[in-house]
Amino acid sequence: TNAAGSTNRVLTMVNCNNAMVSEVTITGGYHADLAGGIGGGAAIFTCGGVFLSGCVISNNTAIGNNSLVPGGGIYAGNSVVALHDCLVVSNSAAASITFPSPYGGGIYAENGYMLVNNSIIASNRCSGSTGGRYGGGLFINGATCLLRNSMVLGNTVLNYAGGDGLGIYYGSLTLENCDVLNNAGLGFYRGGGIAALKSSIFWGNGDDITGTVAVAGCAIQTANDAFWTNGVDGCITNNPLFENAGVGDYHLKRMSPCINAGTNQDWMINGTDFEGNRRLQGQIVDMGIYETSPIGGSTLFIR
Repeated sequence: TNAAGSTNRVLTMVNCNNAMVSEVTITGGYHADLAGGIGGGAAIFTCGGVFLSGCVISNNTAIGNNSLVPGGGIYAGNSVVALHDCLVVSNSAAASITFPSPYGGGIYAENGYMLVNNSIIASNRCSGSTGGRYGGGLFINGATCLLRNSMVLGNTVLNYAGGDGLGIYYGSLTLENCDVLNNAGLGFYRGGGIAALKSSIFWGNGDDITGTVAVAGCAIQTANDAFWTNGVDGCITNNPLFENAGVGDYHLKRMSPCINAGTNQDWMINGTDFEGNRRLQGQIVDMGIYETSPIGGSTLFIR
């Protein structure tokens, strides 16, 4: 659905249970409100189960001039929501005057539960002047959220406050085998709540992680955070050696230190990576969204 030039949100869901939105493009949505725009592209309220599969949420805007402005692309409140194989790109949460607080340029979730799987959150932004601005890509406020096999790339908080890529104030936010790359300021920001980062790559952000979080088996470029230490719980600061990051190829080269260097979890036994390949192909999982297949060879039998 293309609502370019509209002054309306594209999709509103209220009190839905077990609803499926499949292979739909939500673009050009706009929601403005004196009390704060909510969900420029889609707003999901008190839903027992919403599943978005293969959807594109792009170029939507939430704007307001008072209080909170949450979710430029998607707002989810008191709901159970899952995104699989989705692209959330170039959305914006913005303040029209001095004091409003834009949160979650791409996605904002409060209370409830959210799963983001095999998806990309890229080039979203929050903008304002003096109010709080957090979570250019995604922001969690009281929800329980799991990101798995997903990329958070090139998101921005303008007139900086925090969490250009991801942010959390309350609730819990867990990343498993994710890439958090090239976000303008902070890759991951924790102002409160519980945060756990596993088998993920944080690279090219202004500061990769801010706030105390639990980390295991991650590659983290900025090594000045007191809550983790290089070499402890499998964390490294080595360059991940992407195939060709300049053209957006974030597969790992064969000599990457991130191969066979993550943290194994039960879901990986039968799980898959971002491209649908078997997740656990050796004894230890790779870091990041892609699993590298072992190099084939010949078997020599000696009699």
